[in-house]
Amino acid sequence: MLFVYRGRHCPRCKKFLNKLNAVLTSWTDVMDVVVVSGDPQDKAVADLEEFGWDFDLGYGMTLPQMRSLGLYVTDPLSDAEATH
Repeated sequence: MLFVYRGRHCPRCKKFLNKLNAVLTSWTDVMDVVVVSGDPQDKAVADLEEFGWDFDLGYGMTLPQMRSLGLYVTDPLSDAEATH
């Protein structure tokens, strides 16, 4: 299962990924789980270290790549404002 998250700025993504991490072993018993971020390596690794996630984490997915998959792509500024 592939999960894509927009990046470090997205609080909704963090909430979901923390929940995913909590049930990860039940998922990985039946499938591979990979998460990929639109952020560069340094930001993705910072998230991984901050939250202690156990899943494989890729990074550097571009906006055109996300859109080619038909994903809804959030605006980092809008997400940052939504957290205040």
